[in-house]
Amino acid sequence: MVDLVHCQKVVEQMLRDGCDLTDVEDYIEASALDELSKAGLWMLAWAHQDPAAQLQLARETLALASALKSPATRSDRRLSEIS
Repeated sequence: MVDLVHCQKVVEQMLRDGCDLTDVEDYIEASALDELSKAGLWMLAWAHQDPAAQLQLARETLALASALKSPATRSDRRLSEIS
C-alpha cells in the first residue's frame, strides 16, 4: 500500500527543490494512490505555484476548452478523421 504521508513529503520536497509542476504532476499520477489522495497532492502542488502562473495556466486551459467546443474545431476534427 502506498503511504500518502510519504508521497506528500516527496511532493513537498520536489516543490522546495524547484521542480516543474509537470514533473510533480507526473510523480503524483504515477503513484498508486486513490484519486482523492492524488487530488489532494495536486492541490498542494497547485497552492505552491506563483499566482501569476496559476492565472496564466487557468486562462490557457479555458482557451483550450473553448477552442475544443467551438463548431469550427469540431468540424475540422471530423474532417481530419475522415481523411
